[in-house]
Amino acid sequence: MRTHEQHTTRRAAVGLLAAAGLALTGCGADEADTGTEVEDITEGEVIESSPPAADVPPAAPGTPYGGAYNRQFYDDRLVYEGQDVSLTGEVEEVVSPSALTIGDPDDLTLDPLLVVHDLDVPDLEEGQTIEVVGVVQEGFEVTAAAEEVGVELDDALFEDHVGDPWLHATEATVTEE
Repeated sequence: MRTHEQHTTRRAAVGLLAAAGLALTGCGADEADTGTEVEDITEGEVIESSPPAADVPPAAPGTPYGGAYNRQFYDDRLVYEGQDVSLTGEVEEVVSPSALTIGDPDDLTLDPLLVVHDLDVPDLEEGQTIEVVGVVQEGFEVTAAAEEVGVELDDALFEDHVGDPWLHATEATVTEE
């Protein structure tokens, strides 16, 4: 009886393999499979992005960020929205006594990040390296940011930043002159 069961099992296995093989050869037999093209996904527009830095692990939801303001942070910023982060960057512009922008001197294509604060940060200058700690925000609006931070902001100085991501800084330290 044992031999009959083994023979039946082998037959079933062979039958299944044959059916699977036929099913696979029937798929796309008339045309070659070329895969999905980048243009199919992006509707013809190819957007370049930097690969993540090898020494920085990718962002994980719910994990605070501490490190450089760079392309990886910018691309992952929505993960950190509403959370405290610590960013180090180069001062690109001192917009007002209560605001500045930081950037990455190694990536000139990266949009600067607006930092709004109510801190006493004396004599900030372009080119200095600064570490800021604060809450990541999306969609900068002058009136809402001024109210949230507790400072006065001149609409004219911030019109280029409306709608951009920004940081409500609670700490700032110049780390390099």
